[in-house]
Amino acid sequence: LPISWIAETSQQAAAAAFSLGAFGHVGLAVLMMDYGVIKGTAISDNDIGYVDTGDLKPGSYSLGLTYARTLTDKFQFAITAKYCREDLTAMARNTMAFDFGTIYHAGVHGIKIAVTMQNFVFKQPKYVSEEFMLPLTFRIRSEERRVGKECRSRWWPCH
Repeated sequence: LPISWIAETSQQAAAAAFSLGAFGHVGLAVLMMDYGVIKGTAISDNDIGYVDTGDLKPGSYSLGLTYARTLTDKFQFAITAKYCREDLTAMARNTMAFDFGTIYHAGVHGIKIAVTMQNFVFKQPKYVSEEFMLPLTFRIRSEERRVGKECRSRWWPCH
């Protein structure tokens, strides 16, 4: 489904997951970003200091394959391998990135703790002579059930 953002950018995403029975689940995902049309220019010695090089249409996308499984009644995990590509029209770069996640069911008051790490890469993409890191993200979440109702919380008590 396309989602329009500011500055004539748009994002599209699709995903599907399939059960492998006792062997877990597998999922496929695609995410595309369209940055719209940007006027291309190059530095010049003319009166205005630049020349028009035509319209540029940069974009990026990622294709992901996920495997998830419940190992015990208290522990679940998932791993995603993503092929990421960014096309800046003058140059394009790609890399492989990985996401990891776990959920631990403490068994007391329905407490669950989830930990994720997104965009782990072994080799950073390089543009000209500069390497650029993907945004490596760590998250810790918790959930607790109180008096028969679900309470989602990061670190504060539910009311």
